[in-house]
Amino acid sequence: MGMLYVLDWDKLETSSYEDWKPLCEAIGNVTVPVKKALRLDLSKEAGENLSLLSALKTNDLLMLFCRGIEMADDDLRHISHLTGLQELYLRDTGILGTGLKYLAKLKLLKRLDLGNTHVGDKELAYLSDLPSLEILNLWGTPTTDAGMVHIGKIASLAALILSQGISDEGLSHLKSLISLRYLSVGNQAISDEGLAHLAALTQMETLYLRDTQVSDEGLVHLRQMNQLKRLYLTRTRVTEKGLAHLKGLKNLEYLKLPFDVTDLGLEHVSQLDSLKNLNIDGDSVTEKELAKLADMKSLDDVTVGGEDNTDEIVCKLAVLPSLISLSLGSGLTDRGLARLKNIKSLQALSLNRPNITGEAMAVLAELPFLRELSILDMNLSGEEYWVSLGKLTSLERLNLDLIRPKVTDANITHLSGLHSLKNLSVLSFVVKDKNAVVSMDVTDEGLMHLSKLQALERLSLIGAKVTDEGLRHLEGLKSLRSIDFGGSRVTEQGLQRLKKKIPALRWHL
Repeated sequence: MGMLYVLDWDKLETSSYEDWKPLCEAIGNVTVPVKKALRLDLSKEAGENLSLLSALKTNDLLMLFCRGIEMADDDLRHISHLTGLQELYLRDTGILGTGLKYLAKLKLLKRLDLGNTHVGDKELAYLSDLPSLEILNLWGTPTTDAGMVHIGKIASLAALILSQGISDEGLSHLKSLISLRYLSVGNQAISDEGLAHLAALTQMETLYLRDTQVSDEGLVHLRQMNQLKRLYLTRTRVTEKGLAHLKGLKNLEYLKLPFDVTDLGLEHVSQLDSLKNLNIDGDSVTEKELAKLADMKSLDDVTVGGEDNTDEIVCKLAVLPSLISLSLGSGLTDRGLARLKNIKSLQALSLNRPNITGEAMAVLAELPFLRELSILDMNLSGEEYWVSLGKLTSLERLNLDLIRPKVTDANITHLSGLHSLKNLSVLSFVVKDKNAVVSMDVTDEGLMHLSKLQALERLSLIGAKVTDEGLRHLEGLKSLRSIDFGGSRVTEQGLQRLKKKIPALRWHL
């Protein structure tokens, strides 16, 4: 029927979906460890007979994950007795919404995901029967402004993700949701007028406004949101001039903009005492404004675009005491890379088309807390690059994307000592007739080397020459949860055989 997962009850408030640990397949009688909450992820086959859920007791499940399951609205009657359910995920199930009436008894339900379903405005009225509902996802549904009349009556809502069918008029119905702390909207029909309707929601902590017509003038309406910590303005009409309206938001930590800041933007954001992230246009910012970076002590996540001043900016960032994540563009050379060793707090590093040598990469081993490394569009033809990668024994996530030339088994051998690695993604390409073609010379032998990575949870080797026979090398990786072998020689039959050894395994071909 699916897989069962457990999580300590006292960790529910601070944990994510990924933190749940697999217990066993949902077959027959199952003993749940003491003080553990239970989650059921339904298999696609379970959609053929959801009446089996009727055998569960009222308080058996805390979370039910039905994403991608083919079900009819009437199938929801089989969970109407699960009154202990707190989270229900119906994303991509294709339901129309009439079955939401069966949820009326779920008085403890806090989270409901209806993303990419056919739930419409009329059916949203059923949600008024859920007094504990705090988190609601309507993204990808055909809901419109008319449905917001019903949503505006759910006083318990703390987080709301809206569909693209909502305009300024729809936002006007949300004025009464004074407990709302998280709101995501994304529609060209939303403008500065829509933000005016939200101005009184002063408990707001996270606001997504991407893909809207919000401009500099609209940011004035955010001035009273003193609790705002995260503001996402990508693909809006906001300019650097408008950032002046945000200077009073002293709790603002994350600010995503439709541009990389230059001198004017840096002047404004440098006044945000709590700001943790910053995207810098390395080609446009001057030495004078760069000097302000040293005073932005709260920064922990910085992205540097451009080609001209990357090395110099790295030198300025090296004095920041809390820098955790750093993404650097193609302007990085060995000189700038050498300065990274001074950023001892660094945990995540992304290098986009860097102009560095394999010998210089050895400096990364001097970063004691480096857990994540992503390298994009780089030539790793020399063995010294792979030798340097193999020395990063603290890595938990390694992403090598658009690597040249073809990655081989010999390259993969150098990664076999990364025993802390949980996530490995490798994608290489060759150029044929002026076109980039995904290609890797990683074979079953490469999988044999990876079999030593006992902590591995996710593995992506798109275009590799691995086969079903090679999958046998992965049978001992009991932590493995996800495989992407698209374009390989692996078959569904081979993966089904592997799943018998690792029941929680999911895959993509």
